[in-house]
Amino acid sequence: YAGIISFLAVVGIIYGALVAMIQSDIKKLVAYTSVSHLGFVVLGIFSMNEIGIQGAIIQMVNHGLSTGALFLLMYFPQMQLVERVSHKPRFTRCLRHRTFFHGAA
Repeated sequence: YAGIISFLAVVGIIYGALVAMIQSDIKKLVAYTSVSHLGFVVLGIFSMNEIGIQGAIIQMVNHGLSTGALFLLMYFPQMQLVERVSHKPRFTRCLRHRTFFHGAA
């Protein structure tokens, strides 16, 4: 099955890159590049040799750090904009979203 999965990994790499190129939303861009990057991880794992697996591990660590940082960099300016537009304290906005914990009482 290694050949089939490797082929699907290459298809995922190309598909993720092509779809990421046409995105206008930055969150979707990061999501589709994640699909492409994880295709490289799958390709490294199913290469069935030590160097490929080591490369996949390094790519997973790099992907986790860089993607996490990118989502944080996108999140904080968005929250500052919401704070300025709403003019409500953050705690009162959180009280609107009572779903699970307050539903049983």
